[in-house]
Amino acid sequence: MTIAINPNLTDISLCEVITGWSLGTINAVDNIQGTNCIGLQVKAALSAIIKYDMGVGGTNFTGKHLFAWLKCNGVVDTKALGGFRLYVEDTSGNYGVWYVGGKDTSPMGWSPYVIDPASTPTTGVGTVNVALIRYVGCQFKTLTSALGSTLNVFWDAFRYGTGLTITSGTADAITFENIFAQDDNSTYKWGVVTKTFGCYLLQGLLTFGGTGSENIDFIDKNQIVLFPDNSFVSSTFYGIKVLAGSGTINFTLGEKSGTAGIKGCILKAIGTKTFSFDVSDTDIDKLQLYGCLFKGAGTITLLPNATNREVLNCNFDTCGELLANTCIMTNCNFISAVNKAIKIESASHNITHCNFIGNPTAIEITVATTISFSYLIFSGNTYVVLNSSGSAITVQYTNSEADNWNYDPAGSQVTFQTSITLTVRHVKTGSEPAEYVRCYIEKESDHSEIMNQDATVADDQNAGYYKATKSYTVTGIVVVVRAREKGYLPFEMKVTITSNGLDVTAVWIPDPNYQP
Repeated sequence: MTIAINPNLTDISLCEVITGWSLGTINAVDNIQGTNCIGLQVKAALSAIIKYDMGVGGTNFTGKHLFAWLKCNGVVDTKALGGFRLYVEDTSGNYGVWYVGGKDTSPMGWSPYVIDPASTPTTGVGTVNVALIRYVGCQFKTLTSALGSTLNVFWDAFRYGTGLTITSGTADAITFENIFAQDDNSTYKWGVVTKTFGCYLLQGLLTFGGTGSENIDFIDKNQIVLFPDNSFVSSTFYGIKVLAGSGTINFTLGEKSGTAGIKGCILKAIGTKTFSFDVSDTDIDKLQLYGCLFKGAGTITLLPNATNREVLNCNFDTCGELLANTCIMTNCNFISAVNKAIKIESASHNITHCNFIGNPTAIEITVATTISFSYLIFSGNTYVVLNSSGSAITVQYTNSEADNWNYDPAGSQVTFQTSITLTVRHVKTGSEPAEYVRCYIEKESDHSEIMNQDATVADDQNAGYYKATKSYTVTGIVVVVRAREKGYLPFEMKVTITSNGLDVTAVWIPDPNYQP
């Protein structure tokens, strides 16, 4: 197994030495990574603000987050009262203090904490200029005292950045556990991927692959991946992204059994901050999502249809809009979307056998063309369709149901048509496939042509015979159906097209004048 992780993080202080810190004592016993950490004694009180000086010129944190490890050998106050705090100050003296944890939210021992310095702090002075950060640090509010001169609060490994980039061998499958094992290594302890009660907690962006010659072969199943409840991170901080350059890029969650997706992973946002899931890179070799649950995701972006790209039996619950592209999506459920459940941008979409339940808008259509729905069920949605193409469109549906076929009046007009199938079967010439029967259907009213094509498909109801089929949308009209077979009288029949379509079986009467 080959795995390589490139942290998209910059070290501020790994707390191996006291240099740069305003307070503290080097400690080689309680460290979480490396050889040392830094500690302080705080006796049932609020400590002073502990600062690390990054230099008078300041450091640009734009688009970056501050990562730090904190610990108390005792009891700190609640999160609301600031048991654990992070601190940031700019070159002008503006500062913020973020209450990041406490006895009610943090486990005993070391915990990684993350903040976006651009977020609103719990308390502070002025507005922090994230492009000019001079000091970072921490503060503790303890409820218990340490004996003698014993240190009881500790900090380690301050960094800033966005997350991790993961690569592997071309056919060397890695899992979330492999990534966690690297992060959990005492040499690194990035704090991006941690684990509790068998669940993986992701704090940041995991990028798989790359835009060069990197490879990734990621496959995992039956895992729970959580994005923590943290009001101090940006709305774009959490996510998973797959990139592809010239390397081999394979990404699979779950397992396929026959035509169904099973043993999928649960990806869930615990709080109000959503996570992105971007697998839109068109050079991805394999994308397979089987039996997964996405709960509280933001934007999910898929890629065009191709071999080894499919999403089967997945659930999308309380998510942002899914950008489907033309990827295969079958037997999926879209439930209680934040606004619009899915976006269709091509008439060649591959969304079939899916359910849309309780969404404000089930489907947004952005392309001004006729769109077909096949085996889609709509229940409890405010609107079935929002047409944002700017032009009136038609939606043709086959084997689909809705408690109300409607569209959002905020967009352009949508006309819904039941798409039916016209079938003429039990025909042959006796010399197939060199010569097929031509089947013809016309309107009785004006003799306009509806079908005129060869019966080239084997008839599933009559062995040895063929059939011709055609999709159509008009019902309630009388049509004339015609076909011929050598040695028999011409077949002709008048019939009405119903809402269930048309299925005509030709009946052959021998031609008494036929001479073979």
